[in-house]
Amino acid sequence: MAVLGTSASVPNSIQALYDAEFIEAARREYVYSQNAFILPKPMSAGSQGGSILVPMYHDLPVANTAISRVADVTPVTFRDSSVVVTPDGYGNAVQLGWYVDLTAFTDLGRVAAERVGRNAAETVDYLGRSAAIAGNVVAFGGDATARANVSEASSTDELRPVDFFNAVDFHEGNPKIGGPGNGIGAIMRQAVVNDIIQDANVILVAQYGQRPELLFNGELGMEMGGTRLINSNFGKIFAGAGASGAASSGILQSAANAGATQIVTTAALSSVAEGDYFTVGTVESTANGEQSLTETVRFTGTTGSSNMSIIGKGPNGGLLYDHSSAAPVTHARQVHGVVFLCADAILKTYHTEVGQDGRLVPPERTGLLKQFNSMGWFWFGGFARVAENRLYRVECAASQYTLGK
Repeated sequence: MAVLGTSASVPNSIQALYDAEFIEAARREYVYSQNAFILPKPMSAGSQGGSILVPMYHDLPVANTAISRVADVTPVTFRDSSVVVTPDGYGNAVQLGWYVDLTAFTDLGRVAAERVGRNAAETVDYLGRSAAIAGNVVAFGGDATARANVSEASSTDELRPVDFFNAVDFHEGNPKIGGPGNGIGAIMRQAVVNDIIQDANVILVAQYGQRPELLFNGELGMEMGGTRLINSNFGKIFAGAGASGAASSGILQSAANAGATQIVTTAALSSVAEGDYFTVGTVESTANGEQSLTETVRFTGTTGSSNMSIIGKGPNGGLLYDHSSAAPVTHARQVHGVVFLCADAILKTYHTEVGQDGRLVPPERTGLLKQFNSMGWFWFGGFARVAENRLYRVECAASQYTLGK
C-alpha cells in the first residue's frame, strides 16, 4: 500500500507552518517598530529611486477672524514638507548540514524557522531603534549635561518622575497612541525600571483598567505620569559612554572569541575591584551609538593581573561576540537611552512584494547531492523619524549594570 501524507505530498502545509513560525516570531520581537509607534508607508514595484520622499501636510491656521460681508476671503498658503527614507535590502540565512539534519533528535527545521524569524525582527527593529535614538531632542538625567558626564556614582542621574512629566508636556498635541494615560510610551531596560518601580507615581494595570489584549510588546502593565512603560532587553544602552569609573581602561592584547571567559589586556588595569563592569568594544559615544559588537562584562578574577576572568551574556556565560586585538576595554558608566514616543513617530517604508515583516525564504535542499537544508529571510525597507518633535530621549544612569548588549 502506498504511503500517504509524505512531506512531498503536503508541501503547502509544511510551508504554512514555517511561515507561521516566522511571522509570529518576528512580530513578538518588535519594540521600537511595533505598530503603535510607526507610520507605515508601503512601496509598490517600479522605479522610485534610491531615496523616497514621503510628503507630510501641514494643518491650516485657525480662522479666528470673521469673514468680510462684502469681500472674498484671503486664502492662506497650503504647505507640505517631506521625510526622506533610504530603503535597502537586508537578510540572513542558515544552512543545516546533512548529518545534523538526519541525526538531530529535535525538530531543527521548526527551531530554525523560529530563530530566523527572530533574527529578522531583531534586525528590522534595530533599524527602527537606530532612527529613534538618533533624534535631536535629548535631555539628561539629574544634573548631567552630556552623555559623557552621566555619573558613575550619583543616583541623581537616574530617571526620575520629572523626566516623565517633561516628556508628556513635550508631546502635548502630538498624535496619541490608544489606551490609558497621555498617549505616549517609554522604552527602557530592566535596570531603569528597577529604579522607578518603587516610586509612588507608578500606576499598575489593575488601576488603569487596561485590557491585556491591548498591551504592547514588552509593556509592564503600568504607567507613570501618563506614560506607558515598555520594558525590553532591546532598549538602548550606550555602553561605556558615561563618566569614567575608578578603574583604569586598556585594550585587548589578543583577540577574544565569542564564549571566552577570560580576556587579556596589554597591561594590568589599576584600581580594579571584584564585580566591576567593563565595556569591551568601541564606546558608544556618538549620536546614535550603534556599535553592534560592543558588550558589557563583569570582572570576577583577582586584581593586579592583565588576564581578566569575566562573566558575559553569551550562552555559556562568556563573551557574546568576537573581539579583535586592540579592542578597547573601558570602565565607565552605562548610559540608558530612554525614548518617549507618540503615535506615528517613526516612518517605516517596506516593499509590498516583500511585506512589512519581511519574507521567509522557503526551506530548500541545495548542493549537488541535495544534502543541505537552507532557510533564510529577506526584507526591503527603511526607517526615518517623521518629525523631531515626536521623539523625546532621556539619557540617564541606572543603579545597576546590565550584562551584554
